[in-house]
Amino acid sequence: MDAYTRKTIDKVKRMYGEYSRFLYETVASLPCEIAEAAAPADDPAHRAAFQTRMPEDGWHAVKEGDTWGGEFAYAWIRSSFTVPEALVGRRLFLRPDTGLVEGLLFLNGKACGIFDRCPDIPSDFRLHDVQQLTERAVAGDSFDIAVECYAGHRVLGTSPGADGTVDKWSFYPAQFVRTFRSLDIVLRDERVAEFLRLHRVLSQVLDTCGEHDAAYAAAVRAFCEVFAILPQFADEAGEDWRPEMERALEVLRAAAFTADSGESFGYVGLIGHSHLDTAWLWPVRETLHKAARTFSNALRLMEDFPDYHFIQSSVLYIDWMKQYYPDIYEEIKKRTAQGRWEPNGGAWVECDNNMPSGEYLIRQFLLGQRYLKENLGYSADCFWQPDTFGYSAAIPQILRGCGIRYFLTTKLSWNEANAFPHDSFIWEGLDGSRVLTHFNVTHVWPDVKDIKNAVAGIRHPEVTDMKLVSYGFGDGGGGPSRSMLECAQAVKGMPGMPRMESITVSRFMKRLEETAVDLPVFSGELYLELHRGTLTQLHDIKRTNRKLEIAIHDYELLSVMTGFGDEKLRSDALMTLLKNQFHDILPGTCIADANDVAVYENKKAIAELGAGMKEMFEKGRKGVLSLC
Repeated sequence: MDAYTRKTIDKVKRMYGEYSRFLYETVASLPCEIAEAAAPADDPAHRAAFQTRMPEDGWHAVKEGDTWGGEFAYAWIRSSFTVPEALVGRRLFLRPDTGLVEGLLFLNGKACGIFDRCPDIPSDFRLHDVQQLTERAVAGDSFDIAVECYAGHRVLGTSPGADGTVDKWSFYPAQFVRTFRSLDIVLRDERVAEFLRLHRVLSQVLDTCGEHDAAYAAAVRAFCEVFAILPQFADEAGEDWRPEMERALEVLRAAAFTADSGESFGYVGLIGHSHLDTAWLWPVRETLHKAARTFSNALRLMEDFPDYHFIQSSVLYIDWMKQYYPDIYEEIKKRTAQGRWEPNGGAWVECDNNMPSGEYLIRQFLLGQRYLKENLGYSADCFWQPDTFGYSAAIPQILRGCGIRYFLTTKLSWNEANAFPHDSFIWEGLDGSRVLTHFNVTHVWPDVKDIKNAVAGIRHPEVTDMKLVSYGFGDGGGGPSRSMLECAQAVKGMPGMPRMESITVSRFMKRLEETAVDLPVFSGELYLELHRGTLTQLHDIKRTNRKLEIAIHDYELLSVMTGFGDEKLRSDALMTLLKNQFHDILPGTCIADANDVAVYENKKAIAELGAGMKEMFEKGRKGVLSLC
């Protein structure tokens, strides 16, 4: 490529930012009211509590420039909208500029999706800036609108920057007093949306394909033609660029969908996902809100994308939805029955796999599997653990005993020194038990770059050409966005890409099992050459975990011996233990707030079990002595 053509392509690449300004048009700014919810008190008991209800009083009008917030603070903003004649038949979206860092939308009282595009956080991996209000507006239709808005918090106690924020991830801004500007009804320009989507796809073709690839040549020609059609700077042309947009789209469509570079190697299974830590840079009480935002977003997108599948692994979060967000729970049940929501993972939480005793690792699965069967009519066949810090050699035996045949992770690819030799293999445990294992790709886009990179990373193409791509924004980022799903649709139709299919993890693993040739076998521990301090730091959480394991054992033993015992006390203690064996809580890699609460909860459960055992002993003393 000559220097002139390269400069032309660079100019067209910059058009993405130029024309993205015209994606949305504001058609109404809504009058709003605000009510603030107080941040939890400093003591661990208050910091462990969930707060999910909209305030009943304290509402007042809010106007542009008003502030709200504080560390760990929430505010609720509400309004209403009635469709006027001028917007009949239009597709309407809601866009908040309320200062929120993360927010949950409610339409007519029902949770309907996430907002997480904060103007103070310059990040590309949080893009849920709008939510659809209606596909086709009807005159007179009314919407009651409420947005639960979170102000953020300092990130202290794990790997903070100088100001208490994590620069790499930019989850939260440095200041927690937020400014309200507006809550807007907007229209989306579908021509601009398609232009941006195809522009992204072809830009990645130019970045990933070789110069002798037919798709590369087609992309070069298309960008040169677009440069001649569209002005570099739209403002210079006034509105004159809009009639030319359709001509540019015809050029981009032709390059994206007719440039045949031959069939590419590889099969990619696609599934939406949002890895969500039970605690990490936030406390457990915030994870409840993150789960509600993420799940409502995934369920909302299923209404518009019939081929969309989503995996969620932690059974605890489903129980939270049942308790605190019953509308979300009922929708999860519905989509699970359809095979589109996949509650596959087996365990109560994505637990640490090294420090819990074998008994309580087994209970993670026993309680998880029982809950899924009783509430969703589902039985997990996969252990989904993308982020845990290494895996004991006892795990395959435990998995097989709990009805689980497959294991998936991404963490072993993080090794510091030695690259793990396989990405699809048979993992053999201490007793000879075997599970089919696959290292999937997570937290990516379903676009040209990430799909090609996933296939290029297959370690043994002679064994299998399959790779699972679980795409979406993680850790409360809402999972896939609408733009991601539209991108997946576009990329699936491109020649030269690997074979791609929306699929459940379970079906992907069955296909891998049936088609792979001479899968290698790896025996023993899956040791992670990273994060070794997780086994030794913050000893209080590890000590109280072990003491609580012993206390539960002793309480259960004494209950059997005496015939007494409080089942709710025992169950609550077990739920506390299993939750706090999560793979960031027990290793001590969370913020200090989350660690302090976990230690408090463990100690409280130990004390309550101790008091309960004393009471049981007194009630059944004679019976116990006679047994001895």
